[in-house]
Amino acid sequence: MQMLWIDPRVARGVLRRLAFYQARTFDPLADADLERSSNECAAGEMAALREVPFAQYYGSRRCDAAFVLLAGLYVERTGDEETLAELWPSIEAALGWINGPGDPDQDGFVEYRRASEQGLAIKAGRIPTTRIFHADGRLAEGYIALAEVQGYVYVAKRLAARCASRLGKREMAEELEIEARQLAERFEQAFWCDELGTYALALDGAKDPCRVRTSNAGQPLVQRHGCAKTAPASSPPI
Repeated sequence: MQMLWIDPRVARGVLRRLAFYQARTFDPLADADLERSSNECAAGEMAALREVPFAQYYGSRRCDAAFVLLAGLYVERTGDEETLAELWPSIEAALGWINGPGDPDQDGFVEYRRASEQGLAIKAGRIPTTRIFHADGRLAEGYIALAEVQGYVYVAKRLAARCASRLGKREMAEELEIEARQLAERFEQAFWCDELGTYALALDGAKDPCRVRTSNAGQPLVQRHGCAKTAPASSPPI
């Protein structure tokens, strides 16, 4: 994303690689569901022997939305509808995962829980030893919905709507805009904490907010101030 302004070919290469490595099978060790986007690949003997899951790892809960988001920003920057058409099946697959397996309890939020004890317990932009916790120190358990992931999904759907319009898929574009708007409304109701003056870090498996003030909320905060509803759909989360 940061290279788009100077050389969008980098983004095009990343997008094609991510599309190529979308999961084709279910693999608990690699946290891979069908049509998920890979967020990490590693070489080395332990990865090759599957002693660690990171040869091709799919555990990130934001990578699928980030893939769609980058595709949308790339097209906004370049107008390259040929590459968009090439990537569209993978974009649809990522959106399908977001609305399907990515939301296991179908409450409208993308959630995570590692499928293998060897996978990462945290699927956010945090070091693996960090845990998601409540203000009283209790660890969050169950399927966890992270604040920043919902921000990625919101902008991804708005950008995907614009991409769908470019490809003449008007009905799908309208559906994606509605989904994005509904997500913003649900998020505001479930995550906003008046006592903190910001959004909760996450919702735990019981839908209890983790009322902890962190930088994670910086990405969806743009919605709180109305920017996401008035800015161009190409604006990424901050």
